[in-house]
Amino acid sequence: MGLSCLKDLIVRVILTFNSFAERVNICLEKNYLREAWILCERIRKLLPTIDTRHIRSPFGVMLNLNQGYNSLYQAYDSKPEFLLYSFLDFYKIVEVLGKELIKGNNRTAYTITDSRRSGFRQIPFISFSPAIQSHIYPTMNGSVVNSYRDASYTPTTDDRKYYDSPTSSLRFSGLMLLRFGMSEADTVAFLRLNRLRNDLTHEGNTSSRVVSTDVMEILRLIKKAFEKI
Repeated sequence: MGLSCLKDLIVRVILTFNSFAERVNICLEKNYLREAWILCERIRKLLPTIDTRHIRSPFGVMLNLNQGYNSLYQAYDSKPEFLLYSFLDFYKIVEVLGKELIKGNNRTAYTITDSRRSGFRQIPFISFSPAIQSHIYPTMNGSVVNSYRDASYTPTTDDRKYYDSPTSSLRFSGLMLLRFGMSEADTVAFLRLNRLRNDLTHEGNTSSRVVSTDVMEILRLIKKAFEKI
């Protein structure tokens, strides 16, 4: 075999291998779509079993769920900007849970409904009388809340405003720990996703900041939440 023929053979082998590797990567990428479908189906099956006193608009959750998956599918189909839309659609479900399952005001208390116990017991979340107290404790990384754990916390003057009108991240963290029995590690994962969401919506960053693992992580957390409602 001449040198030129050998070079041609090597080139063909490399091209064949690259093509094979690309097909393998495509198959691996399909795995997250398959998992996303399974997670969404699990949530869809749970929705009809949820008391409407919990979530008054299950149709809205279903709509966000379907839109989130459709955007994820389009992102896979060479439209990466749709990862942003998918992520934000799934995050809207987090906001719904925080609004529907936590009731109250900053004059008396915010409480979490727990229908797994008789009489729809109210779980203390944030109390204002005789003094303000939160029932989840923030772990700080500099000025950033890195996680929460199930413990009492007395807000300072500087952070009182966050407890007077709890944000979606504080609300969902409270639900995760006090209502759904999830771990502090889950709050670490969620708060990272919440910071990403804030960067994208409040600071106008591009969809390149969102990757498929971000979308899958928020969807897994939502599924774990619905299994405990």
